[in-house]
Amino acid sequence: MRKTNRKNKNKKKSDSRRSFWKVALFYGYFLFFTGALIWTLLFSNLMIIKKIEFKEEVKQQKEIEAELKQLAAGKRWHFFGKNNLLVFPAKEAQRRIKQNFRLVREVKVKKEFPDKLFVLINDRKAEILWLSQGKYFLIDEQGEVFAQIKADDFSEREKQLYIFEDKSNQQCSLGERILDAETIKGYQSIKLFSEIIPELKIEQKIAVNSIHPEEMRLKTEQSWEIWISNKHSVEGQIQILKKMREKELIKEELGLEYVDLRIRNKVFYKAKSTQAKEASEEEEKLTEDAVLENSKPKEDEKKQPEVAKEQKKTTEVKLEKEKTKKEKKKKDKKKKKKD
Repeated sequence: MRKTNRKNKNKKKSDSRRSFWKVALFYGYFLFFTGALIWTLLFSNLMIIKKIEFKEEVKQQKEIEAELKQLAAGKRWHFFGKNNLLVFPAKEAQRRIKQNFRLVREVKVKKEFPDKLFVLINDRKAEILWLSQGKYFLIDEQGEVFAQIKADDFSEREKQLYIFEDKSNQQCSLGERILDAETIKGYQSIKLFSEIIPELKIEQKIAVNSIHPEEMRLKTEQSWEIWISNKHSVEGQIQILKKMREKELIKEELGLEYVDLRIRNKVFYKAKSTQAKEASEEEEKLTEDAVLENSKPKEDEKKQPEVAKEQKKTTEVKLEKEKTKKEKKKKDKKKKKKD
């Protein structure tokens, strides 16, 4: 009996020793692999950020990339390097990019295993190119100045935009709202010239004044100017000019200086005179009777076709009268000169 008890006791001791070493070995392996994993993920070169990729090319891409690298150069919690993909603060990066780069509307910084940052940027689109004090500025659809740019850095889209030159040379500041939405719509309507009067070519630079931004002076390739206003329909003013050209009330070959369409339903124009006396006596010739009603929208014409036709007839009669009056005036002047 005594021998049997001793054997049982010895067996229990050996079993407890074996179980102890099994547990110790398990925890030892666990701690070893956990430590190795932590070291691999946080301290080895495996997760160090090596690539910064953009979904598409954007303005100031190099500067944004430099901003991300500068952020990654710091420490997090005073211990871990931010250049580690797991530790890198993506939300802070997004906040800093939006804060420091006004051309960025929305930004998303994604982490891609094992060593890449993927950047998606929705940048602001320039609706207006603004020139003041010899500097170019980009203006968005809300009229806010969001970037200063050099002419050499224009994108293909920006090269197609008209340049609005502020003749008052007012200073522009980033973040400043210098135009309202209605004025911008009026500026954008200038592109209708190529649709309504395709043969009339407008130079890319358009003279404006930031004190009175509703007025624009467009220069044609024939070197005469068109003065228009945002206070009423720009399309209507272009239609008036088209009709006057069709009726030959305006002839570029006579040495036209400008056509002023800023006053609703009235047209003023000035021709370059060949004689100084005539230029001084008739500094401005104005077509008081050539009042052209702005054409109504197509929907209204559908509703009231008879009224629209009548208006067209009236306009044609007035134009003919104006032409006859001008011819009479010319004949009278020639007779006076001969006498």
